[in-house]
Amino acid sequence: MAETGGDAAPQARLPLAAPTGQVLPDLRLASAESVRLHEESDPRRAAALTERLRRDGLLRNPPIAAPAGDGTYVVLDGANRVTALRALAYPYQILQVVDYESPAVVLDVWHHLLMDADSAAMLERISAAADVPVQRAAREEARDRLAHREAVGVLDDGGPEVVILEAAGGLAEDVLTLARAVAAYKGSAQIYRVLEDDPQAVRRTYGVAGLLVRFPRFTKVEILAVGRGGVRLPAGVTRHVIPGRALHVNLDLAMLHADASLDEKNARLAEMIHARLLNHRVRHYPEATFLFDE
Repeated sequence: MAETGGDAAPQARLPLAAPTGQVLPDLRLASAESVRLHEESDPRRAAALTERLRRDGLLRNPPIAAPAGDGTYVVLDGANRVTALRALAYPYQILQVVDYESPAVVLDVWHHLLMDADSAAMLERISAAADVPVQRAAREEARDRLAHREAVGVLDDGGPEVVILEAAGGLAEDVLTLARAVAAYKGSAQIYRVLEDDPQAVRRTYGVAGLLVRFPRFTKVEILAVGRGGVRLPAGVTRHVIPGRALHVNLDLAMLHADASLDEKNARLAEMIHARLLNHRVRHYPEATFLFDE
C-alpha cells in the first residue's frame, strides 16, 4: 500500500478529548525524511539517548513539530530525539504536531551564560570566530540594535560597554554566524541557558557573573525557513512554549518499523491513544510546572 506523507492527516485520527474537555495533542507518525531540524542537536545528549532507546525500546516524549507547508515538518523541540531515532535507522518518527500560527505557541529566545572561562579571552575568541564586523557600544544601544536585527549577537561581560556582532545581511548568513560564534565556546565553557538579558539580573539569579552571550529573537516564519533551508541554528537559542505537551507517551519503537503503510501505522497510534483514554490513563494538567530532577 502506498504511503501518504507530509501534512495529510491519517484517516483514523480521532478528535479525542481528555476528561477535562481539553482536546488531546495531535500525535502522528511521519516518514523520517519528512522531518527537518531548525537547530543542531547536542552530540553528547543524542548519543546517550540513542543508547537508551536501543536498550529500552521506548520513546517517552514525542518531539514537537510544525507543518512546514511543503509536505514536511520542522521540529520545534526535540532535535536530540529525532537525531537518536535517525541514528537507529528508524524509517518513521513520532511527532506532536502543533498549529504554529496559533498565538498560544510562543517563540522566545534563550541567552547563554558562560561560566568557568576567562571572560575577556572568551570574548575575543568568539568575536574572531564569528567572522563578522564587531563594534563596542553601550548596553542600551546594543539591546536596541539586537531588537531591530541589526546585530546577530551581543557579548556582555558586565562592563560599561558590550561587543556587538553585526548582522551579516541575510537569514542564512546570520544563522551561520551564530553557529560559528557558539562553536567557539561550546565544549570549553559551562553554558547556562538564561532568559535574562541583563548581567546584573543574571548575577542576582546565579550568584556569580560570567560572559553573557545574547541572541536576537527570530520569527516563526524564519524558523520554518531555516528548517526548510538546511542551515541550522545552534542548540539552545530558540525557546518554544508549547501548551498541552504530550509527555510519557512511552511509544513502543517497534511501531516505527516499516511493516505497514503510514496510514495503517497512524491508525494503530490513534487506537493506542483511544485505549489509554478509555482506561483512564490520560491526564491533563493545565498548571505551569517546575521540574527539579531534569
